[in-house]
Amino acid sequence: MSDAPATDENGDLTPSPTERTVAFFADPRAATLLLTETIFELIGALDVKRGLVDLSSLPGLAVAAAFERAGVPYASLEFGQEDHYESAAAERDPVHSPYVAADAERFRHLADGTREITVAEFGTIDANVVLIPAMVGPDEKLIDFSPSTVPGAVLTQFEAIERSLVVVDTPERGLRQMPGGVYQRPLIHIGGS
Repeated sequence: MSDAPATDENGDLTPSPTERTVAFFADPRAATLLLTETIFELIGALDVKRGLVDLSSLPGLAVAAAFERAGVPYASLEFGQEDHYESAAAERDPVHSPYVAADAERFRHLADGTREITVAEFGTIDANVVLIPAMVGPDEKLIDFSPSTVPGAVLTQFEAIERSLVVVDTPERGLRQMPGGVYQRPLIHIGGS
């Protein structure tokens, strides 16, 4: 199995027959704006056959929704994390908050099993990896890859073993217009060697 998604001469992702399982690690603070749409397109472009999704946060639910829409099975990715849903009931907003904590049980029920790993095993997961980080700092201008975050822990381990991964850029940094006029979040391929 390939470590990284294939890219064409422009750096755009292209499908490869060896890329079938993709694990998604999201920062619970990450924005969900256009996340489902972006992941849905990624599933189709790479012909993903199975997902491993952290369902402990709203961004994870947005990823699961993309798998549901694509009709592709996903398993719940468990690594000892706690649920990160707002304690107060959030109102559903079709643009900025399309999924709320009340959706979690439905997406867990739809999951095709559970895949358990430890944080120390992030770098050895037998799947391609997509990170969904959050913006932080004054005026939310910095992407947070600190080792104390899930995306940061994954990135640190992948850098140590020179393994490739993909990052779903934050909507705060801009969107990409696709053919047909639809917008998606940019994808960034980080090469391992």
